[in-house]
Order: sequence, then structure tokens, then C-alpha cells
Amino acid sequence: MTEVMIRDTGISITDVLGLIAAGYSYKQVLEGHSELSLGDIMLTAQVARDLIDKVVMVDRDLKVEGEIRFVVKGGQFKSVDELKKDHPRAFEKWTDQEHQDVIRMYKAGDSIKTIAEKLQRSYGSIRARLIRVGLIDESAPRSERTDRTGVQQTR
Repeated sequence: MTEVMIRDTGISITDVLGLIAAGYSYKQVLEGHSELSLGDIMLTAQVARDLIDKVVMVDRDLKVEGEIRFVVKGGQFKSVDELKKDHPRAFEKWTDQEHQDVIRMYKAGDSIKTIAEKLQRSYGSIRARLIRVGLIDESAPRSERTDRTGVQQTR
């Protein structure tokens, strides 16, 4: 898991959020970590707010029980709005027709990339749907188009 660090302090955003969640006041956090500033703590809170507001909150019904972990790929967070620029149907509820289209196109030989482009969804969401319906094996390499029999196909 990639940790998002606060400047060059060696302290991650999740470390600070953990202290706050455990009941430490901002003053106590600063007293225990002299390398941090009040601005660092405020920025940490802003990052958490932005994540919940723009990334996690796809719909407004969110209940959190236990622990949340964020994995940052490529060292950056992307909001839903940013992801929708490339994939306009990202995070939208799947229609029955889209579900059928994915299966039909894949069985017809379309690549996952082609299906994703046609349906305006991400490669990962198409791949996950194909895994869910049993058309590809979860262990199949992402770069290959492999059906459930393990036979690599091209197109």
C-alpha cells in the first residue's frame, strides 16, 4: 500500500488521521510530532474531506464500519469528476442492457479495451464484470484477453 506522506516529515496522512480518530487534539498531535505544523494537520483533514466528498461518496448513503484503506496508484488521488472525463459512465449504475452488451461483445471477440471504450467505462470495470459472470479467470493477466478455458484470444 502506498502511503501519502506529509512533506518530508516521514509522517503519513493516515498516521495523523489515526491520531485524530483516536481522540488526540490538534495540539496533542503537534506536541507529539514537532515536525508537523497546524497547516499540515489542516491539509490532512482537507484531503480526508475531499476523498469522502469526491471519491468515496458516489451516492449519498455511506456507512463506515471498521477501517478504510486507500491505495494510491501512481501517487495521486483522482476525483470521480476527473475519472468521468475519460469514462463518462464510471460509477453509474449498470443497466441490464449494458450487462448484456458486455457479455455479447466479449463473446463476439471484442477486447476489454474496445468494450470499455464503447460503453464509456473503465477497463477495470469491464474486466471485473467479466470475472463476475465467469467469462474470464481472475488470475488471467490484465493485458491478455483470456477466456475461462485459458485460451488467449486476439482482436
